[in-house]
Amino acid sequence: MKRDLRRNSGPAARRRIRPGQAGFIRRGLAFFVDFFAVMAIAVVVFFAFSEIRAAARGEKGEWTKLKEAVRSDSSITIGFGKVMADRGQAGREPGAPNVYAIGGGTFDAIYEFLVGYTYFILCFRFGGRTLGKRLFGLKVVDLEGRPRLGWYQSFERVHGYAASTLAGSLGFLQVLWDHKGLTMHDKIAGTTVVRLTKSKAVKKPSLPAAPKAGRRDAPIERESTR
Repeated sequence: MKRDLRRNSGPAARRRIRPGQAGFIRRGLAFFVDFFAVMAIAVVVFFAFSEIRAAARGEKGEWTKLKEAVRSDSSITIGFGKVMADRGQAGREPGAPNVYAIGGGTFDAIYEFLVGYTYFILCFRFGGRTLGKRLFGLKVVDLEGRPRLGWYQSFERVHGYAASTLAGSLGFLQVLWDHKGLTMHDKIAGTTVVRLTKSKAVKKPSLPAAPKAGRRDAPIERESTR
């Protein structure tokens, strides 16, 4: 009896709430792909918005400033390094290269809310697969067996990312010790991530070809005349 208890305990023997449930490494790699995808889209939207607003004010937009920074061999920082770049720029020594930083309140709002929420909600709602999850063969599914996630459920899962990020991203790491293999945002939205298996196509038996019109099945022997 004691041997059975030891065999059925521990992280390796935890119960899975769904067959084929994805593990931590594959889920993490897929999320990093989505992170960079959202970042790239946010940069494009940020430049477009900045140029439109700057044109109305008669000022230089961020895209124009970026091109000037590239011509002057300045260092370029994108995203969350803007605060550090601004501090370094303020205390830089004379003759040191300039640092152009893409970020701040406007960029953060575009990245986190406009692009981030839109990207994940649409992907979860329509197919349950983001770019990263498609790349690694994963899919977000509903725990109650519904064919696809609803709008509010998709929003809950995206909003759950913020909760999982708190306290050193413990919500993402929770999949390592949870007895059902769920993260914090999985539990908030009632979802999980499964691996998709490639189904082998069943070959249908080939049927004999139908005889062509005007063609006889068997040759007819001709009588020879002498």
